[in-house]
Amino acid sequence: MDGETFGAGLKFWRARRGLSLRGLADLAHYSKSQISDLERGVRAPRPEMADHLDRVLEAEGELRALADLMPPPSAEPPLLDARSYTALAVQLLAAEGDADMLDRRQFLGLGSATSLGAIAPGLALEATRHGLALGFAEERADTAADEWREIVWEYGYSYISMPPQELLQSLMVDMLGLQVALDRGSRSAPINELRQYGATLASLMAMTIANVGDVRQARRWWRTARNLAEESGDPSTIMWIRGREVVRGLYEARPTAAILQMIEQAESFANGSTPTDRAELMSGKAQTFALAGRRAEAEAALHEVRAIYDSLPPETIDNRDSIYGWPEDRLRFTESYVFTYLGDANEATAAQDRAIKAYPSKYRRGPAQIELQRALWMVNTGDVATGIQHASAALQSLPSKDQVRPIVALAKEVLGAVPAPQISKPAVVEFRECLELSAG
Repeated sequence: MDGETFGAGLKFWRARRGLSLRGLADLAHYSKSQISDLERGVRAPRPEMADHLDRVLEAEGELRALADLMPPPSAEPPLLDARSYTALAVQLLAAEGDADMLDRRQFLGLGSATSLGAIAPGLALEATRHGLALGFAEERADTAADEWREIVWEYGYSYISMPPQELLQSLMVDMLGLQVALDRGSRSAPINELRQYGATLASLMAMTIANVGDVRQARRWWRTARNLAEESGDPSTIMWIRGREVVRGLYEARPTAAILQMIEQAESFANGSTPTDRAELMSGKAQTFALAGRRAEAEAALHEVRAIYDSLPPETIDNRDSIYGWPEDRLRFTESYVFTYLGDANEATAAQDRAIKAYPSKYRRGPAQIELQRALWMVNTGDVATGIQHASAALQSLPSKDQVRPIVALAKEVLGAVPAPQISKPAVVEFRECLELSAG
């Protein structure tokens, strides 16, 4: 083990167990790109990641020991916080055409990888990799398109498993690189295909930026995602992005009337789409009607969601580890939300129980949202003490990296439902303080 790096050790143990990159990624519930980055030394393993991979590969502590031997990260320069990354990304990408091409290329590391390294250790390496890859784009456009397809697919897994701030850094580089590819054009890679990838990455940027708390900037990214999707002309991409935006609108404090208008606009693009494409939109429609108290319309939309789910292909239902799948837990979450906000006690409790059972054991955010919905129901029905206790337990069970804005927003809703005479009770005060720490 002397002189061996964590990346080399990981590759050795993966090969010893007869696993491909994809095989280990699936087994460990990471993305293929994360495993590849660890092996190539582009990414340094967090302690919990090294422990987990050591257990999965039965490496007898060797991988954790190699991780411990890695030099500590330099204290300077420090990482920018998430808001600073957001501001930089928006400045360079969301200006919708007024950013200079040379500035973007320099940011990618084509001319100033050193200055990019001053922004975030490790980011310059990935930027330079894209600079080199894109340098061959004109001659090997098909290869570039294949790489973008793989990158976008991997982000479906990374979005669920990676801490939002870390994900934001990676998305910034890839989004910038794709914009360079779009600006250059291609001889053989269809430009509309690149627009599809760009639209999907922009929507992931929007969700990630909102997860770290910057909802206003997230909305600009949603606009960019919609525009790119429509320019691509691909019905699946259009419907997926608009469906995701509707659902996220519920958790990003958009007015109900505005979300209903978004639903109407999205449905105008439904021609040529498949049930898989429409699943997320119909889920958002059912939830929005429930939030608005429009029972008959919410129940009708939920009935359609169930019908869509029953028609989905097995590969979509079985894809539980990616945001691109639509497994059973998405259906159960929709049911829980609808019945909670419609005030149906028995239906809400049963739906919440089904939802918790449907989630993979490793997935924390979804179950926490369900438990917060349960807590909201308790508070709304007068059981404030139990509801607040339940909400506090749900929030505190999450690691800080999983306390993303949609979860914090729902916890705030639970707190906001507490009647005025009870807001000074010790349990409520303690929950408010816990919530303030999470929001911070």
